[in-house]
Amino acid sequence: MGKNNLDISIVIPTLNSEKFLHETLNSILKQNINLDIYVADGSSKDKTLEIINDYKQYLDIKVISNSDSGQSNALNKSLNFIKTPYFLTLQSDDIILPNMIKEFSKVIKFQKEDFLYISSDRFCFNEGKVLKYNFGSWQRKLFVRNGVWFGPFPSMIWNTKLVKELGGFREDLDFVMDFELVQRFNKTFKNKKINYHINKIYGGLRKHADAKTTSYKLKSVFLNEQRRIKKEYKISNYIQFIFTILYQILSLIRNKRYLFLDKERIINYIDLLKNRNIDLVINK
Repeated sequence: MGKNNLDISIVIPTLNSEKFLHETLNSILKQNINLDIYVADGSSKDKTLEIINDYKQYLDIKVISNSDSGQSNALNKSLNFIKTPYFLTLQSDDIILPNMIKEFSKVIKFQKEDFLYISSDRFCFNEGKVLKYNFGSWQRKLFVRNGVWFGPFPSMIWNTKLVKELGGFREDLDFVMDFELVQRFNKTFKNKKINYHINKIYGGLRKHADAKTTSYKLKSVFLNEQRRIKKEYKISNYIQFIFTILYQILSLIRNKRYLFLDKERIINYIDLLKNRNIDLVINK
């Protein structure tokens, strides 16, 4: 595959991630390109590190942390190692579609503006089924300022330089550190656009009971953090509600992209990634 991609690195935070980690790593293999991959592990006690070692002969993986004080801390530690202009934070249960890195690299090369991140559409899935498709857009500063922001993880890459200039991710936050970072960017760089959006699906967010973003046990923590950040940035609940309705109305046009999706290809790809035979995944 040649030299490592010079545009994008990947950061994977892990903690007892053995259940789905092989699918995440398989999806990186299917990019068919060499990448710098940094695993920020929070002292896993299961087979996470064994799985990572199995993939080291196929992927350029470096474990850069054996302990951390949360995901934001793990991501900030990773920033010290990243040498590429952009980086992808990929959760250990999510996947990316083939050619994502190549397509995002093309945008980096032809776009002269500094965006906080580059994004694309995504789908949500579990148990081999697609649950929902999310069609994103260029994020308007007025909407973001009023609390309406859609982060299509894992279909987005962060601008390394700008994240560092902003001081990294807030380590007192475990759930809304990305939302807070976008608010901080919007306030600090009034004349910079927030993102560049690609109107294609390139990432899959897994929805399951133990996922950080869908766990009912952690919902109250998320809501408390969200309230705190809205207070800090003086976001009115009423105004946010109005802008949310406007955003949803505008989304009706974007949802037409559903008609052009190769849905069967996505399902077949999800099934392929389940395979624990690494050579089979590479060659199929």
